[in-house]
Amino acid sequence: MNLEWYPDDYWAWRLPAGETGPSDAFTVMRTPDETTVITTDPGSPADTPRSGPWRLFRIADTLPHDAVGILAQLSAVLADVAIPILAFGSYDTDYVFIPADREADARQALTVGGYTHL
Repeated sequence: MNLEWYPDDYWAWRLPAGETGPSDAFTVMRTPDETTVITTDPGSPADTPRSGPWRLFRIADTLPHDAVGILAQLSAVLADVAIPILAFGSYDTDYVFIPADREADARQALTVGGYTHL
């Protein structure tokens, strides 16, 4: 499976439910309980919980909606070397954020696990 890495650092912010987040956010997820923003901007509104920096890769293939276990297998490879993930799915594929300081470890583990880096 092919993985495409993005060159930037990302931060996750937790905003109150109903907030929209910045217009230049990479992604925004809204739930009844919170709004999560993923952005390349390390600044966040005062008193906003945030985490990062994260590095990002995506599965560089369109995944069928009936596919089973793709993210589970990938996350298991990273879990085996104690790398946490933050994952989001789009209509076509999955995006995985890993702590920026663990990128080299993640790349190595994923290579050993049979993944190809684009």
